[in-house]
Amino acid sequence: MNTKSQSKKTLKIGILGGGQLARLLALEAHSLGLPIHIFCQSKQEPAAQVTPHVSLFSMKNDQIFFENPEIFKSLSHLTFESEFIPADQLKNTLKKFKNLTIFPNLKILKNIQHRTSQKLLINQFKLPTAPWLPVSNEIELQIASKKFHNHFILKSCQGGYDGYGTYRVSTIKEFNAAKSLLPGDFIAEAFIPFKRELAITCVRSFNNQIFFFPLVETCQKNNRCDWVIGPTDHKKLSQLKTKIRSFLNSTDYVGSLTFELFDQDNQLLINELAPRVHNSCHYSLDSHTHNQFSLHLLAGLKTIKKLQSQAIGQSFCMINLLGNKKKSMQIPQMTQGQLHWYGKTDPRPGRKMGHINYVSDKPNDAQNLLKKALKERDSF
Repeated sequence: MNTKSQSKKTLKIGILGGGQLARLLALEAHSLGLPIHIFCQSKQEPAAQVTPHVSLFSMKNDQIFFENPEIFKSLSHLTFESEFIPADQLKNTLKKFKNLTIFPNLKILKNIQHRTSQKLLINQFKLPTAPWLPVSNEIELQIASKKFHNHFILKSCQGGYDGYGTYRVSTIKEFNAAKSLLPGDFIAEAFIPFKRELAITCVRSFNNQIFFFPLVETCQKNNRCDWVIGPTDHKKLSQLKTKIRSFLNSTDYVGSLTFELFDQDNQLLINELAPRVHNSCHYSLDSHTHNQFSLHLLAGLKTIKKLQSQAIGQSFCMINLLGNKKKSMQIPQMTQGQLHWYGKTDPRPGRKMGHINYVSDKPNDAQNLLKKALKERDSF
């Protein structure tokens, strides 16, 4: 894959967001020879540290305000670090820039960023997921509690990530705590006992090329991803991929999309969709010839004829490096795996500061890699 065929048209990709995902997208754009422009809220953000092409924006009352909106005239494409953007307002702001290609499209982004419309979309395409109900008041909370036998998960419909806005309800105390959040915009999901948490990332291009990265196992601690190992498999994976392909083509989705999953032995249930590059696929930076960041960017170029990537090793592991209560956090030196550091200055507890990837030429070696990774992290 290359971008020489785009030479007749000036390419410059805008990335809305300045965190670690935007930083990794920007670094990959550099290696692909793709000019990029970062839109962020501070020039100290991770993505702003790796390019001189930065414009600021601010957020107030769920509205976005660009310091210099005319910069969009110089862009050919725009993509996103996060789904948490005011899609309708952004559509109105950008409608005058006729030559700007936006991916994923704002319609699908809007549907996925709200949990109710996301669940309706999942149900519409008959993708497997947990039973759920909308909850906005106390009566609907009581209905959900009865339907799910007083054991369910209450999720805020907007802005939830890394466990924020997610509440388990299985006791009277937890029910009363949930009631205190109302009125509000939530969904209630049946509690799902699962064997493993899994994830799979796919990428679709404008010309209907679809690539799947391997299915992986993930581990969450304190509602944050701690590690990822793979590849793994599931007897329902092929069936799920078929449904995902139909979903991607029918919605004209372009770019990277991750499905967070519950493994229930006899079925795979979708927990959430993430319409962007995702922490669970960071391993691909070192385990594949083309990683999730490069494929996401290339998918937005309408002349790319084929999305492809080859595995470099046969097993892999990714472990996150999180902030802690220490006043400073030193960058690890001489790690056994490949370190990716995000350039954040405040190592507050639970904050993702970087990650390390480990790759093995041996099949079924992921658990051994994980033991090595955990031991090495404990030594920092």
